Amino acid sequence: MLVSSSRSTGACIPPDVNAEFMVLCALVYEVDHYVEDVVAGLGGINAREVERIVHEIFDESSNDRLPKRQSEHAPEHQSQLPQQLEKIEHTLRRGISWVLGHPKVISASKHDQALLQRQLEAFYIGQITSVYESSSLTDSRKYQRFSTRSQESYHDWVHTTASAHTSGPVVFTFLTCLLGTSKDGQDCFQGAEAKYVAQDLSMHLACLARMENDIGSVIRDRKEHNLNSVDFPEIDTGSMEEAEDLQDRLQQLNRLAAYERDCAKVAFARLGELGVADKVMKGLKGFCNAVDLFGQIYAMEDLTPGLERCA
Repeated sequence: MLVSSSRSTGACIPPDVNAEFMVLCALVYEVDHYVEDVVAGLGGINAREVERIVHEIFDESSNDRLPKRQSEHAPEHQSQLPQQLEKIEHTLRRGISWVLGHPKVISASKHDQALLQRQLEAFYIGQITSVYESSSLTDSRKYQRFSTRSQESYHDWVHTTASAHTSGPVVFTFLTCLLGTSKDGQDCFQGAEAKYVAQDLSMHLACLARMENDIGSVIRDRKEHNLNSVDFPEIDTGSMEEAEDLQDRLQQLNRLAAYERDCAKVAFARLGELGVADKVMKGLKGFCNAVDLFGQIYAMEDLTPGLERCA
């Protein structure tokens, strides 16, 4: 998708960047399915243990830059984990190590490395959190209802757990590491304003992706009891007719997605005014178009196979 969109817009993303970008996209896709297929089957207590393992791996990364391979752990630590959790830890470490140990990431600035690490941790935690959120849904009424621990608003959720779950911020920052690596280790985005606007652009794209994803997957999410944007109270239309209610909810979500798309355009234009390197801007242009194109396709047709098709 990045290749086709970059060609159509003249972004001219280098082939090596495209190749590494696609590997990352394949990785986050596999993580999503791994959490749904394996971690979700562990039950609440053990899923919480996986969350603890993820935090532990990233604590190591903060101290040593790269997480240790599992074989480097003391035997007594390994023996404390059930065999299934031990396998999960090994799998998670491999994916995290690939991202943080990528040559272009290692040669990026300290700021860009730290940002990618935080976003990668948020992605993994967001994946696990989605397991708990979906388990809190109930279909005792005609629609599933969702109530968070702290009565979290839809705006808060889509800008935190939901956006992290999409992997959008991780993919955005990884791409900038591929595009912006310099020999002197300079930050990809120079100055406070450019850094702020870049992260704002990343967040708007992630929110847009989640909204369009939920528009396309609402029927499957109903069947599989997955949390969807339309389950939040703010998007309750009050309609008594089920079909009419769903269409009204989707129309509201479409309007919110249009708002996020407009915000992303403003942020991208602002970055161009701040003197960001041409190579980076061309790459981001291709990425922005790819996110929007894929999202609009997904909104029309759910591209994720249902659980019965994955069995």
